[in-house]
Amino acid sequence: MIRQLLWKDAYLYRRVISLVLIVIGAGLALALAGRAMIGTTLILDVLIGLLFYLPVRTIVDEQRNRTAVFVLTLPVRPDEYAIAKALGNLALFLVPVAALWAVAKWVLPETAVGAGGSVLAFLHSGWIPGLLASSVMVFSAAVAVALVTKSTDWTVVTVLVSLFLIASGVFRFTPKSEAGRRWIEAVSNGDPTALIFVLTEIGVAAGVLLWAVRTVVRRGQLVD
Repeated sequence: MIRQLLWKDAYLYRRVISLVLIVIGAGLALALAGRAMIGTTLILDVLIGLLFYLPVRTIVDEQRNRTAVFVLTLPVRPDEYAIAKALGNLALFLVPVAALWAVAKWVLPETAVGAGGSVLAFLHSGWIPGLLASSVMVFSAAVAVALVTKSTDWTVVTVLVSLFLIASGVFRFTPKSEAGRRWIEAVSNGDPTALIFVLTEIGVAAGVLLWAVRTVVRRGQLVD
């Protein structure tokens, strides 16, 4: 049944999915054509837009429009519905994440950093694994909050607060400590021990989604 729910969402949001793929494809094409700054910015715009759009549109709005009520009149368990929502949203969000990784890893030449400014320099700095893992963690938290609270306000607040804590906390204050500077150097040099940070973020992302599904199962229903 989870597979059917995933196909249902893919059909309902086919225009959004198509638009995401077109814009990301354009971003990759621009990056390959030497317009790395423009292409990277396009992909980043998609990633940030999906952070807010997907949890609200595909989860909270379904509650508001009572679409979920109709779905749950079918032989669908609440946990199947929650798992399908989590997997479907995460799958689409990983598209710009994978595109950014590809740009940072294989597309951008070293000479593009100086011409492209801080965005491209950031992608080359060794932070990109942590940045992408952080975005997945924030998105997972937003999906979890949307499933549990069914509230647009709480979902948006979750994204904003998470982004603030990561941007102003981890990426701003980490370089100011000796341990933080050593860690940044390890990440930039590709030290395997730096993967602990990335794996921790992925673990947190999986944990919050599991918490949301368990909360839905414990309630025994997904709609009021």
